[in-house]
Amino acid sequence: MIPNDHAELVVHRAREAAKFWWSKDMQYRMDKLHQLQKAFLLHHDQFIDAIVKDIQQPPIDALAAEILPILDTLHYYRKHAPRLLSRQHRRSPWYMWGARSMVEYMPYGVVLIIAPWNFPLQLSFIPAICALAAGNAVIIKPSEQLQHVPQAIMDMLKDAMLPSNLIQVVTGGPNVAKELISSHPDKIFFTGRESSGKSVAKLAAQSGIPTALELSGNSPMIVFADANLKRAAKAAVWGGFFHAGQVCISIERIYVETSVQSQFTELLIEEAKKLKPYTPSFHDQEENSLYQDGDLGPILMETDWVRLNRLLDNAIHQGATIAWGKTENDDFPYFPPTVLISATDSMEIMNEETFGPLVAVTPFSKEDEVIKRINAGRFGLNVTIFTSDHKKGERIASQLQTGCCVINDVIRNISNSDLPFGGVKASGYGRYRGSEGLYEFTQTKSIMIHSGKRTREINWFPYQIKNLKALQKLLKWWYR
Repeated sequence: MIPNDHAELVVHRAREAAKFWWSKDMQYRMDKLHQLQKAFLLHHDQFIDAIVKDIQQPPIDALAAEILPILDTLHYYRKHAPRLLSRQHRRSPWYMWGARSMVEYMPYGVVLIIAPWNFPLQLSFIPAICALAAGNAVIIKPSEQLQHVPQAIMDMLKDAMLPSNLIQVVTGGPNVAKELISSHPDKIFFTGRESSGKSVAKLAAQSGIPTALELSGNSPMIVFADANLKRAAKAAVWGGFFHAGQVCISIERIYVETSVQSQFTELLIEEAKKLKPYTPSFHDQEENSLYQDGDLGPILMETDWVRLNRLLDNAIHQGATIAWGKTENDDFPYFPPTVLISATDSMEIMNEETFGPLVAVTPFSKEDEVIKRINAGRFGLNVTIFTSDHKKGERIASQLQTGCCVINDVIRNISNSDLPFGGVKASGYGRYRGSEGLYEFTQTKSIMIHSGKRTREINWFPYQIKNLKALQKLLKWWYR
């Protein structure tokens, strides 16, 4: 826990940095983001090592899912932020003849980013980049579960040569986050569990601090009979077991059209059998001791491992069957990739976030049926659809209650720098990435300028009946 006066000092320093940052022109800020991009690239090896040591996931995950999206996001905003944040002209109604209208975007000031342990770099720095590009200063509070990543970030920032205190990293647990919120930042961006997000939002609301929440998910995948089943099966395995399933948008429930359920399930199990555990050596002094072959790392938190087993046991008790994977001999921290069949919508596993390498397969018969079943869930973060009929895929996507949707691919849609990411319902609110990511961290200012040449307007004092009648005639003619 940090003393309250220290939290206040951190926010004060950020506020001073925000004033300086916003006082500079767009070209200056974009040049500094370019320096940040170069520093990230320079330190990417250190970041990979830190991520592998902290969360024990394969190094290719760190490179492809952390470093690459950050570099692409920096590149995207350097290219597009000046245009997206420029003054926008809007129309003025006819009865304000002689007026010009426009909209400007101004930053909040100090943005507090509370990030989780999974994807510790991406889920802290991509919202941070959005906030920086929009003109804010940033305070990052990483997960207390991390030991190496926060230091790697601070080492990188020294080489980035950004303005003083523009990005500050404050380590610690929930009490540190509470103290920082109590020190009144101007905006909070939280990524994590639904329960923790609600606590943050409640505390922020007491001080009127706006929040954006990226919360839990229970992402479904729909497989139609006309889909490329081999591709769908490979996608389901990667989408369900990537990062050992510890991803808010990992595939957790798979709805398969009845006529191809058996065929798809066989292909799914066939692909799952190919996966190998990733077991880095932390005691080997060899330079490449962490760079070993393997696909799935362990479950980092024992509480998650226990919850996974509880969800699995509950489903089996209600009639589901393990087609491949978990056995009674598997101990923490490893949880093998597991395929569950004969799952029903009443099972807890179909309605709660599993956050592990466990997928449940269930059949469906009709298009409107699967839409209804998915929309009945309380989460709405990402949905995956596999079909060779793209029009059908788009039609279904438009009817689903979800923040994001991808057709004939999996997960990778959230790394598209041009697309906003965020959830609906219990999965949270707010967006980052894309143009929406800039607007999430700005406040809209409306400006109207009148020529000022006329002495008075028709609706000003003194009120006269002739003006009323004139306005009535105008309304009847204009809005006829």
